[in-house]
Amino acid sequence: MHEMMRRLNHMGLGVAMAASLLLAACANTMAMEPGLSPEQQVLRRGVGQQDDPNYTPQVRTGETVGEGALIGALLGAAIGALASNNRGQGALIGAAAGGALGAGAGGIVAQQAQARANQEAALRASIDAANRDAQKYRQYASASVANANAARQQIAALDAQYRAGQITAAQFRERTASYQRDLQAMQSLAADGQRVQAAMQQQAPYSPAFTSSGDAVRSSTDAINRAAADLARSLTMVPGSSVPSAPPVEPAPSGKPPPLVS
Repeated sequence: MHEMMRRLNHMGLGVAMAASLLLAACANTMAMEPGLSPEQQVLRRGVGQQDDPNYTPQVRTGETVGEGALIGALLGAAIGALASNNRGQGALIGAAAGGALGAGAGGIVAQQAQARANQEAALRASIDAANRDAQKYRQYASASVANANAARQQIAALDAQYRAGQITAAQFRERTASYQRDLQAMQSLAADGQRVQAAMQQQAPYSPAFTSSGDAVRSSTDAINRAAADLARSLTMVPGSSVPSAPPVEPAPSGKPPPLVS
């Protein structure tokens, strides 16, 4: 009976996981409708990836404290066994005392030499993350410009067909619906780009690499905004279309950057 219940529980978990994966796949399918150009796919995939940018180096120190406690316990056990008539009891007492002392020594080491090494590694990791995001925004900007140019040409051709009576207003709107969603994606990426650039600028005192990455993101964001404005102008030619306005952007944080997080 117990084995049967265990199997049923596993089956239930498997079904839940399968359902979750299926829903995720459906969501991705809806966001990436068939017929999208490579540039449109780049824009759609980028939405939501930088909602909460954070480039503060994350420093870890717990490992060194644990290592110090272990070494101290081993040494304390050995010394206690040698110094006591009852070697077993002496080893236990020595291990406890040595572990406590070792943990304290490990904390000191972590705050000094090991902490410096961890900070350097954390800083490098944060710089690498900023560089990767800057490269992503270069791709978003390139895709935005290419997409706006393609949309301008296609919408102009569709407008000529509409004026000649070859397509209806409904057909015009249907054939340009994906560009409406592209505009929303570009506006979202531009808004996120300003937050990303501000987050990078907060870390600039730690390394000039953050300033370089932030400048690259700002330049890419400006290009995305220009492309979005170009696409919005093209979409005004579509009869009965509603061009989405750009979402509000939160003000960039000011003041000194936060300290390294340990």
